[in-house]
Amino acid sequence: MTVNNSGSKELVILLHGIALNKSTMWPLTRQLKKQGYATLALTYPSTRLTIDGISDWLVDKHLTSDLWVQYDKIHFVTHSMGGLVARHTLAKFRGIFSENKIGRLVMIGPPNTGSELADFLEHFPPYRWVFGPAGKELTTHHRQAMTDDIYYEVGVIAGSAKWLYPLSCIFIKGDHDGRVSVESTKLSGMKDHIVLRSSHTIMIYRAKIARHVIQFLKYGEFQHDA
Repeated sequence: MTVNNSGSKELVILLHGIALNKSTMWPLTRQLKKQGYATLALTYPSTRLTIDGISDWLVDKHLTSDLWVQYDKIHFVTHSMGGLVARHTLAKFRGIFSENKIGRLVMIGPPNTGSELADFLEHFPPYRWVFGPAGKELTTHHRQAMTDDIYYEVGVIAGSAKWLYPLSCIFIKGDHDGRVSVESTKLSGMKDHIVLRSSHTIMIYRAKIARHVIQFLKYGEFQHDA
C-alpha cells in the first residue's frame, strides 16, 4: 500500500472518457504514483449503460466498503464523461460513503453542462450505436437539467486548443477544446477552474496537465501563474 509524504494513505481513482479505457489514464497514473499516491484506474462500461447504471456498476464492483476501509482519503481524477460518472456516483451514494474519507475531485475537460457537439450528433444512428445510452446524456439539454449536491472539493481543467477539431467550431461557440466549450466545463460549487491550451483528446497525456492535477489534489487549488 502506498503512503504519501504526509503519512496518510490516499488512493486516487481514475475514470476515463466515453468509449475509452483505463489505458488512456496511464500517463496520469504514472505521475500520481511518483507523488506517493496509490492509484486505481478503472475500465467501466461507458457505452453499454446510462451514467446512473455505470454508478451502480462502480459501487457494486469497485467502490465497496472493503476499499474504503483501506484508505484515509479517496480522490478522483477524471477525463471527459468520467467526471459526470464521478459526480453522479458521489451524489447518489453519499449516504453509504464515509464523507470524511472523500478527498478531492479533479475533472479534465468535463461536459458539466453538456456538449454542443453531442447536441448535433444525438439523432445520428452511428452516434447512438457507438456511444450508447450514456452518449444521449451528454447533450446540453440533458446535462443542464441535472443537479448534484457538491459537498467535496472540485477542481476543473478546461482546454482551449480547438485546432485538432476544426469542424467543431461550427457547433461550439467561444473557446473550446474541440469537444467541450470552456463554459460547459464550469460547475456550480467548484472550488477552482483553470483554462489551459490543450485539446480534448490529448489533455490527459500532457505533463503540464498532470502537474495541475497533482497541485489540486495536494492543495485544493491550481497554480494559475504556472
